[in-house]
Amino acid sequence: MKRKMCMLLTMLMIASAIFSTFALAAGTNVASGFYNIGSKENVTITPYATNRVVTGIGQDIDGDEDEDTWYVNSNRMKVTYTVADDEGYYGVLLVEGRDLPTVDNTIFYIDQVVPKENVVEFDVYPLLPTSANNAKEITEMTLYISCSKPGASLISIPLSYVVGEEAKITYTLGDVDNDGVYGVKDALIVLQIGVQKYQPTEAERAAADVDGDGICGVKDALLILQYGTGKIDSFR
Repeated sequence: MKRKMCMLLTMLMIASAIFSTFALAAGTNVASGFYNIGSKENVTITPYATNRVVTGIGQDIDGDEDEDTWYVNSNRMKVTYTVADDEGYYGVLLVEGRDLPTVDNTIFYIDQVVPKENVVEFDVYPLLPTSANNAKEITEMTLYISCSKPGASLISIPLSYVVGEEAKITYTLGDVDNDGVYGVKDALIVLQIGVQKYQPTEAERAAADVDGDGICGVKDALLILQYGTGKIDSFR
């Protein structure tokens, strides 16, 4: 892998005659995901979308004219809780609504673990609500963390989930760094994304996947260079 990477970097660095090119149109897409995740002391929640971390974007989801932090296409989350000691069992429960769990709450996820070195970790991969015909559906949820130790407090963290919303992510296909030029810099960023050396924003990832296969890699980098030098006039 390292040898391949070095060869590719060499190829990219000797590429020449990179021309400025006007933006290709790229607009919005229908998406879903968690948004407005609450916070608690010693608890970290990291949203993921199919095993990659997602970046929150600002958008009014619930129509109250306040900007929400939306983790577009997130379908799971890692919950990390730093505890005082390693005693007891810890459970996590993701349910519908804001009330304490009852038999009437829809349970999206439940799990139990033993802490290791004063850290409790849950990979919350819930069965999420769906919507017919991409109709916009918003579901309020609450994530609870409990402990079997006597007197331990119940932690509740509110969050919401939307399905069938329109993600207003603005990007230019191929211009990953958004400087108006298609060139070596864009190609290098694509390669770094592919080998997980760079954590992109949603807009950067969308701009980097020029062939539309859902993977950022060598093929995308070469296409960007070819487009910048006029060897091709489109990515797809």
